[in-house]
Amino acid sequence: MKRIIESIVCFHFWTILLICVSICILLFPVLLALYRLETNITIEAYKALRARNYKNAFIFLIEATKKSIEKIRIAYVKTRVGKTKQIPVLYLYSQTHSGDYKYDNEKVIGGFGQILRLSHIDREIICNSNQDTCVGRFENQSNIWYLVNDGINDLALLSKRAETKIAVGNKIKLMDEQKLVLSRRRYSKIAIVKFI
Repeated sequence: MKRIIESIVCFHFWTILLICVSICILLFPVLLALYRLETNITIEAYKALRARNYKNAFIFLIEATKKSIEKIRIAYVKTRVGKTKQIPVLYLYSQTHSGDYKYDNEKVIGGFGQILRLSHIDREIICNSNQDTCVGRFENQSNIWYLVNDGINDLALLSKRAETKIAVGNKIKLMDEQKLVLSRRRYSKIAIVKFI
């Protein structure tokens, strides 16, 4: 009986050790990416840990992780895109009660197969719900990016002089620092295009 218990304990020890080693092997590239991509934020997290301010350290690490994941996503999309040097990113802004526009901390990274969903243009639609349908898609023709309007009724291009409405079924050529109206409902949304 004693031998059986020893073998079970030994088995559990080696299993736990194997799991810990696997986790370390999996986390090492993530930690390395965090250190390389977001060094300043990681250093701030380390300083907060040294000062025993665990809440701020956790917030810094979450922020660094988000930015690292975003950079990795952009790098992945660029490898899929191939020949094109830059990809469009739509930075989404929502209208506040005062009428100003505030950045949503949300962006849509363009690329082949990337789409614009209804939840990107309407705050009342829950992401990945039944109502969250495709309303726009990105196209690349001869290294020129286009946004194809598949269902955005209020889509318009804002310029200093005028506003150009883009009908459903048409497409618009995307350029750097371009402003697009996505929705005119209450708390309307706009997007600013930037190439990365």
